[in-house]
Amino acid sequence: RHRARRIAAKDFVRQDLILAMDRQNLAALRDLCPDEHAHKLQLFLDFAPGFEGQDMPDPYYGDAAGFDRVLDLCEAGARGLVEALRSGRLTPAGGG
Repeated sequence: RHRARRIAAKDFVRQDLILAMDRQNLAALRDLCPDEHAHKLQLFLDFAPGFEGQDMPDPYYGDAAGFDRVLDLCEAGARGLVEALRSGRLTPAGGG
């Protein structure tokens, strides 16, 4: 039911938060994003304690351990995101 697609201009208006997995994609999003919605853009790993500002590695060309590492980082980022929402440091309206 869900598919990957290119981000559309309406996404910056409709979404509360847009997460990039690496700084290159974050920069591309910033280039497309209207200034009034720039606060909605963040790196996913900014929610994983100790990995703020870091890119999610691409495990595709590595071994199975690389996929395990990415899964661990995804879980840490997801836990941090949930905690940020629960604690009020990040609100669903995008004001975090």
